[in-house]
This record gives sequence, C-alpha cells and structure tokens, in this order.
Amino acid sequence: MPDGSLFEALQGPAERIGRYFSILSVVPSAVLVLYVRALLASNAWSGPPNWSAALNDLANIGLGESLQLVLLSLMVGLILQPLQYAFVQICEGYWGISRVAQRAMAARIRFHRSRMCRLDTTQAEDLAALVRARESPHNPQHRPVSDGNVEILSRYGEADRVLANYPNSTNDVRPTRLGNVLRRYEAGAGSQYGLSLVAIAPHLILSAPRSHIAYVEDQRTQLDLAVRLVVVGLLGAMISVFLLWRDGLWLLVALVPYSFAYLSYRGAVIVAAEYGTALATVIDLDRFELYEKLHVGRPTSTGAERRRNSLLMRLLTDPRSDAELRYRHPPRTGDDGT
Repeated sequence: MPDGSLFEALQGPAERIGRYFSILSVVPSAVLVLYVRALLASNAWSGPPNWSAALNDLANIGLGESLQLVLLSLMVGLILQPLQYAFVQICEGYWGISRVAQRAMAARIRFHRSRMCRLDTTQAEDLAALVRARESPHNPQHRPVSDGNVEILSRYGEADRVLANYPNSTNDVRPTRLGNVLRRYEAGAGSQYGLSLVAIAPHLILSAPRSHIAYVEDQRTQLDLAVRLVVVGLLGAMISVFLLWRDGLWLLVALVPYSFAYLSYRGAVIVAAEYGTALATVIDLDRFELYEKLHVGRPTSTGAERRRNSLLMRLLTDPRSDAELRYRHPPRTGDDGT
C-alpha cells in the first residue's frame, strides 16, 4: 500500500527522516542488541546460561560500552531499514513464485477461506436461532436479547468481528491475518464512490490537507514499528536457538523472544485495521479536493460520481486507456475581472 512518505518529505525531509528512523530502527535494534549481549554475557554459547552474570554485566555497563552499544544499534537499524518493505510484504503473505512458496501460500489461503466459511455458517445458524426466538442482534436497544440467548448473541458478534478482518471477496483472501486486513482496505476503501485506493492514494496524499496525511502517516509508522518488532523478536528467537540448542530445557528461553514476536504481530494486525480506516477516512473527507486537482470537477450526486470515476480509474490505471473526461478548469487569478 502507498505509505505517503513523499508528502512528508516535501514538508521537511530532515525532521521526517530523523523521527522515523529513531522510532522505527534504533529502538527495536537496541532491544535486540541488549538481548544478545545478555545471552553472551551468560556464557550461553559454552554451556548452561548463568543469568546472574548476565544481569551483573548489564547493570555495570560503562560509558564506553554504552556508546559501543548505541553505535551497534545504529548499525543494525541501518542494515534492517532497507528491508522494511520486504518485511511488511512477508508478513502480508507475499512469499514469491517458487513452488514451495506457492504451495505454502495456497495452503494458508485455503485455511482462511475455510475459516471464513465456518464463520459465515455460524452467523447464519445463530441468526436463525434468534429469529426463531423472535429476537434480533441488530436492535437490542429496543428489545434486549433474553439471558438464555446471550451466548448465541455473543458468538454471533464475535464471528462478525473476526469476519471484519477479511476481504469481502474470497478471491482477495491472503495467506496471513495481516495481509487479509490490509487487503480488505486495499480492495474496499473508496469502492462505494467507484474509486480504487491503490490507484488514487499517491494523488490523494498530495492533495489532502497535511493534518489528515499526518494522521495516516502516524498509523503507518505504528504499523511499520510493529512489523519491525516482529522481525526483532524472530531474530532473537533464532539466535537463542543457536546459542542454547545444547543446553536442554534452557532452549525454552527462545520462547521469550518468539512470544514477543507473536504479540507484536497481533498488534500489527490491530494497527493495520486502524491504518486502513485512516486511509478510508481520508478518501471520504478529501476526495473532492482530489477531483479539483485533477480538474474533473465535483460531482453532483453519488450516482454521477460513480459513473465518472469508472472513467477516471481507467485513465489512472491504464496508460493506453482512451477514456474521455470533460475538464473543468478553475478560473485563473484575474480571469473574472477581479
């Protein structure tokens, strides 16, 4: 998905790059560096770890060692930074075209499709049960569901919540939770106006008010940070396995960074929904400014908007399109005699 960083770069590159790098790269990298140092200080590479020695080492870090750790954290952050987009894509479920990758993707897509089907069936059965009881989950403020059917109502609502994290079309289902949430907004945001988010996002970012784009960028930064924490956690888990695989049950220490990665991933899924909502909201509020910038004028009704946008999307997505739109140029200064 477009990240909108070009708009922020035009406003102030030094401030933008500095804030983004410090949050996204240095902090997670520092966590990884400190964790690996603790493992090494515990002598995990030569035998069962001595955690007292590790804690004593961390507690007695001097100024010179602190500077070394800061520089090492910066180096790790600089190494990981160019890979950030690839990390997000991997978490989304874009794993390549090799036979192994495609089989893995297909298996996960089938899993999520089956899950969607089960949830749809559960919802239909629960709704039918409530209808038979002359109750409804949609207007409980007028007639609350009886206590005996609260479990049915709760299950219906939970299925509805989980389904909200999937795309509307089964053809858009991705192999991962994060990919499905992002794909839902990529495919759905703006569709009620005949707009494609992927097609208009770069244009919208340059035409929308800076405060609105700043809100979208904050959500994107949080998403990137959550994904970076996933990567840091998985790296920590792999390093733990490498150092502790001969130490019996101490190998279970690897579950600590792995759990950290898992929780960060679940957090990324939640933030992705907020990011998608932010993009959809910008379309709702600022699409008319986009129309003005493109000199196609403001539509007078939603029907006219959808008809016009079907041509506009063809022009923006297909360089060979012969779609024709009538331009409405705003008057230049002085053209009206003022």
